[in-house]
Amino acid sequence: MIGHKILIVNENKRLAKSIQNMYEYFKNEVTLLLSSEFISNPEIISEFHTVVIDKDLFGLSLVEKLRAIKRVHKVNVVALLHAKDEVDYQLPLGAVDQLLIKPITIQNVFNTIIALEERKEASSETKTLEHSQ
Repeated sequence: MIGHKILIVNENKRLAKSIQNMYEYFKNEVTLLLSSEFISNPEIISEFHTVVIDKDLFGLSLVEKLRAIKRVHKVNVVALLHAKDEVDYQLPLGAVDQLLIKPITIQNVFNTIIALEERKEASSETKTLEHSQ
C-alpha cells in the first residue's frame, strides 16, 4: 500500500500537485506528467505501479494502448473524474481499474489505494485457487 511508484497525468498543475502531495503522504514516489508528454509515450506507464489519468484523455486509441500495456505489465490505471460525471461514466474495461472522484480529498486517495490493494489480493487469491484445482 505504500512505497509504490505513482504517475499522475493531468494538465491542471495545481490539481496534479495536490494529488501528488496526497499520494506522497502515504510514502509513495510520485511523478507528474503533462498529457501531451503522456500521449506521445503511453508505454511509460509500464514503469509505475499506479497511473492516475484524467478521464478526458481516454479516447479509443489510448484505451486500446492501455489494454495492450496492461496485458504485459501489472499496472493499475485510475481514472480521475468529476463527481457529476460518475453516474454516466462507463469504465473502459481492461483499461481502467479504479475511479478517483473530484473533489480530491486525502480520504478519496486512501480509498483508491485500498480498493486497488483489495482488488490485487482478490485477483491473486483467484489465481491461487485456479492453480490448486
